[in-house]
Amino acid sequence: MNKAPKTNADLLVDYLEQMDVEQELIVLTDMDEAIDSLVYAHTGYRVVYCYHKIIDILMNRDGMTREDAHEYFSYNIAGAYMGVNQPIYKYLQIV
Repeated sequence: MNKAPKTNADLLVDYLEQMDVEQELIVLTDMDEAIDSLVYAHTGYRVVYCYHKIIDILMNRDGMTREDAHEYFSYNIAGAYMGVNQPIYKYLQIV
C-alpha cells in the first residue's frame, strides 16, 4: 500500500516533533502549497504563508478574479483571528 506524500504542513509538524516541541500549529485548510516557512515568535511557532500563492490558489481553484481573491483573503483569511500563533502572511521577498 502506497502512502500519500507528506504535505508541507506534515513536514512542519514532523520538524517540531524532532525538536521536541509540543505545540499545535495553526494551518490554513487547503492552502498547503502556499506555505513558505516556519518562524518562532515570543508566543510560539507560526506558519508563514505566501500571499501571492494564496491569491493564485483562490483564482485557480475557486475561479475568483484577482480582485475577488484579494477581498476574500483580506476579510476571511488575514482578517480572521485564529489565536496568538495564527499564521503570518508574507507579501514580498527581498533577496
